[in-house]
Amino acid sequence: MLPAGLKVKMGKFLSDIGYLNNQHPHTWDFADQNLAYTALLGDHGLADTGLQLTWLAPTPFYALFGLEALQGKEQERFGALVDEELNHDTIDENNMLGSFAEQKAGPRMNTLFAKFAPDLGSNHALQWGFSYAQATQYQQLLDEDEIAQTGDEMALDGKQTLIGTDIVYKWDGAGQYGQGDFKVIAEYLTLKKDMSVVASGAGATINIGSNVTGKQDGYTLQASYGIAPRWQVSLRHDATGNTNELNNAGNKVSFKDSSRNSLAVSFYASEFSRLRL
Repeated sequence: MLPAGLKVKMGKFLSDIGYLNNQHPHTWDFADQNLAYTALLGDHGLADTGLQLTWLAPTPFYALFGLEALQGKEQERFGALVDEELNHDTIDENNMLGSFAEQKAGPRMNTLFAKFAPDLGSNHALQWGFSYAQATQYQQLLDEDEIAQTGDEMALDGKQTLIGTDIVYKWDGAGQYGQGDFKVIAEYLTLKKDMSVVASGAGATINIGSNVTGKQDGYTLQASYGIAPRWQVSLRHDATGNTNELNNAGNKVSFKDSSRNSLAVSFYASEFSRLRL
């Protein structure tokens, strides 16, 4: 902790973008990750090694601002880099045009976030958040026939930008062991990627240097209620791909969306154990 409301964190940690990203699986209201995070960030969200600086502003309401510089290593979705061996196994180097892009040194990912919470009294809590993240290097392989070394494969290199917003409301029911407590969470993420073809097989349909862009989004809406002491019921509707397209040098390709509804019933046997259906 530093003076003037400043705080520094270093090491490997879950990023504070969004509302759900910095929560560990044992604190989730559901047993699995929501679809928006799974598609855009990965099953474990955005976690990496780096540095975080936050500032708690001296305002009459809660206002937290933060930034992060992350190495960008071993990411599952956002800022993911293609393994060098996979590049060589996919594209025939004897008939390859261009060359594979070198992986930049870290930090390769930067984030900004802000969280605001007005004072609504002892029983109510409301928080609104805004997040921005950029992966300065992102790599992808395109293989139209999904058969390696047939000439249509392409290696792409570029960057990704993620913007998100979230709102959370909590009601303290003042009952024993969570009875009457209510919580609702809404979060939306949208992702853009801007890449160029850096290497390809001789039969690829897109020329070296051509621009390839993409857009994808996702959201989650979930609510939880304490129906009895130690018992909680949760409902969730989540979706990804309402916007889901790839623009290959002017050739736009759209992909289907995915959505689902989930129900969870949880029993908190103690502070350290929980049973869930």
